[in-house]
Amino acid sequence: MPVRVFSEEERNEKRELLLQAGIPLLQEYGMTHMSIAKLTQAAGIAKGTFYHFFPSKEAFVMELLRYRRKNLPQMIEQLLKGREKMTMEEAREFAKSIIFSKDSLYPYLTLEDEAKLEKSMPNAMKPDLDHEIQIMRFLFSKIEGVTQTPDYAVIANLMKLIALAAEGKTLLHETGYTRTINLLFDQLFMLLKA
Repeated sequence: MPVRVFSEEERNEKRELLLQAGIPLLQEYGMTHMSIAKLTQAAGIAKGTFYHFFPSKEAFVMELLRYRRKNLPQMIEQLLKGREKMTMEEAREFAKSIIFSKDSLYPYLTLEDEAKLEKSMPNAMKPDLDHEIQIMRFLFSKIEGVTQTPDYAVIANLMKLIALAAEGKTLLHETGYTRTINLLFDQLFMLLKA
């Protein structure tokens, strides 16, 4: 059977269809039970077409996480509503909304899923502080009263600890969970203040 060659426009369109279809499927089934067959059926494309875009399900999930992260600037602009900067309190609520949003994908990944991602794509899972600093600089430029010398590595680690706590909520003591999260956010925003 001849190999189908897609135009650049078709490639972008089909890739977008896969990424859009992947979000609710990952949220419903998790990575383990989100099959490529379910994904391609939801996107309305042939199963074999998937491999024209992604070498594996793990590579797809990594791209899905990146795809969601790209929406951050738009989300910030919507929050600002034409203003130049948000307050620290607005930034805190924005951070909480991202981590605890029903649209967040991280709560739908199990520790086993993350281990599979790490095994199949070891370099993609390693923290890239330079990339994270670029994102934080953009974000901090939109917040009033941020210190000129933030400790990026510690701030990035605190953000990851909060996300890990949200992912592993069932492993933590339920009666202290909210207080623990609030303490982590207090520390995070204390480091941001000028």
